[in-house]
This record gives sequence, C-alpha cells and structure tokens, in this order.
Amino acid sequence: MRNYNIFFSIVMPIYQKKNYLSRSIHSVLSQSFTQFELLCIDDGSTDGGLDIIEKINDSRIRIFKKSNQGISAAKNFGIMQSKHSLIAFIDADDEWNKDYLLEISLLICRFSEASAYVSAYQRKVGDKANLVHIPELADQGYIIDYFKARLFDWGVHTSSVVLNKAVTISIGAFPLLLFSNKLKKGWLTDFNGKIISVFNDFYSTSRFNSVDLNYIVVPIELLTVEDLSIEIPGAYAEDQFLHDLFALRSRYAYTNKVLSTWYGDIPNQATTKTNSAIFSHIIGINKHILDNEIGLHPASYLSLYLKYIGLSATHLIFKSKMRYELINKHNLKFIWNTNREFFMFMQLFLWKIFFKIHKLQHFLINKFNRFYNFWIN
Repeated sequence: MRNYNIFFSIVMPIYQKKNYLSRSIHSVLSQSFTQFELLCIDDGSTDGGLDIIEKINDSRIRIFKKSNQGISAAKNFGIMQSKHSLIAFIDADDEWNKDYLLEISLLICRFSEASAYVSAYQRKVGDKANLVHIPELADQGYIIDYFKARLFDWGVHTSSVVLNKAVTISIGAFPLLLFSNKLKKGWLTDFNGKIISVFNDFYSTSRFNSVDLNYIVVPIELLTVEDLSIEIPGAYAEDQFLHDLFALRSRYAYTNKVLSTWYGDIPNQATTKTNSAIFSHIIGINKHILDNEIGLHPASYLSLYLKYIGLSATHLIFKSKMRYELINKHNLKFIWNTNREFFMFMQLFLWKIFFKIHKLQHFLINKFNRFYNFWIN
C-alpha cells in the first residue's frame, strides 16, 4: 500500500551497538511501507558499527557522525536533520515488524485529530517476553486517557511511536542535563535552548563530556559558562518526559497490533546507566501543571499519575540505582508534595510497627526476668 502524502523520517541513535545494528536496520529496510528516510546518528561510537551501515547500498539511509553528547542530543540532532513532518524513532538494538509503518500510516489517515501514533509492543528480557498494550481499547482508536492507561503498566516506548515534528519541537523534544562543576549548578534544557529548570548546589559524578555547540542548542545565558558539560548518557526518563508532555498537548492514536520489540537485556543501554537523580519527566509535567497546561485530562487520573511517578522515583532512589549525593532537593520536594499522604501513612505505619516491637521486647524481657528469678530463687 502506498500513500503519496505520507513520508517518515526515522531517527536511529547509535552508540556502541555493533552486535545489534544489522537486525535493527534490516527491520527498517524491510518495511512494506517504503516512503521513508533512515537517519543513522552515530553518537561517537568506537566499536566499528558504522562499517556495517556504510556497506548497505540504500539511498534512503543518511549517516551522521557526531561527538558523544548522549541519547537526547543524538535524537534531537536527528530531528534537526529530518526532511519530513512525521518522526519515527527506533533504538539501534530494537526491532520492527515489517508492517509497522504501514499500520502507522493507516492511523494517520484515520485519526486526523492525533499528532502521535503508537502501537502495542513486546518487551523481551532473555527468554521471557511480555505484551505491553491497552487491553480495553479496540483494535484502533484514540487513547481516551493517557494517564489512566499509564497507571496500569502501559507506557509509550520510543521504538513504538511516531510523532508530529512540529508539535515535538514546540514541546521541546528530548531534555538535556547541562551543568558546571565550578558553579555547582545544573540546568535541564530542551531542543530549542530553553531552560526548563535550574538546580543549585549541583555537581555530577556521572560520565560527562564538554558541550559541543555543533550538535545542540545551548541557552544564550549559558554560552559564557567556561566548563559547561553535558551528562552522558543523558537526563533520566528523557523519553517519558516527551511522551507525557505530548499527552498534555495533543492526542494519541493507538493500535493494539504488536508491531515492535524492545529488548531489555542489551549491554550498554542508556536505561542501565547511572544518572544524576534528576527526574526530567517529573520536572516537565510539574512545570506544565504550574503553567496550567494540562489539556483535557481528568484531574483525578493526572493526580494519581503524579503520585505514581513520584513513588517510582522514590523506589529507584532506595534501590540505589541513583547516586545518593546527587538526589536533588527540587525532586525530593515534588516527590514529597505529590505523595505527602502516602508518606504520612507510612510514617504512622512504621511507628506502629516499631511500638509493637518495643512492647514485645519489654514483654520478652519481663518474661525472661521472671523465669530467671524463679530458677535462681
């Protein structure tokens, strides 16, 4: 099937994924819908993966080599270089079904009010695979309440979504975490060079590189910062930041067909790296709420979702996936405000347990003393 009005720009960020590139690129070039360009954004890889791509003779492939600036910078650069108004993403270790773009093109034609189009997908870790979808929805349709769906273990994966380019840019695309260790300051910025949030008393012990102005837009007020650096692989939950804000600004069209595969056990994935505890999705959605940009979503589900992501962030912190010295008070304040009732309940619950243990301790000590005195006397 051909639709002469639809063309996709597919952005594939690549960093040290040589062993999986052939599978991912083959799944793109084998699409039954053929009107696309594939932008391969190499983010400073040193494993020779580009040799695999350069041997492929296909005019739809465009290769870009850039300095290592992280996953968000690579995807944003791909958006900058794209020719078409519809942006698809695929990670260099994921895979598409051959009819993925065809099904997305049908959603575009059928659901004109949407500006984001998403499919169900499977999540594979080792030999185990589970389906990520919205079971109560029909085969195709609008997602009625994105935040309600998020509460039930569903979420958009970057390799299963196509976005309207203009809306993506207006939102700010993928966030970047910039910082200066000299100034002990950090800045969460966006595609357009806008500062989303400022973090005082901030320093990073994660991996970082000097900012390369050839590949990212830096806020004007930061151009004079001498040691301006960018955290690698990037701000935590950078994809969720964009997907959540898209839900506040626009509508998602959805298909329950399983058309992409996310492999969750691949070495060197950005999600397995240690980042500063700056939860970009929490900050992004909180800012939109403060600016009263919450769209048509029922306040009840949005409020529950805020508690959900706040508790998820807390869970990550206590699992030590985040570095304790980098837990930023901005995040903690928001986590506390959105989960105050829960934390107060947990505090009372823990005090109750402690009190019972204390009473039991006294009871056992008294019993022991009586028993001891009985035998001694």
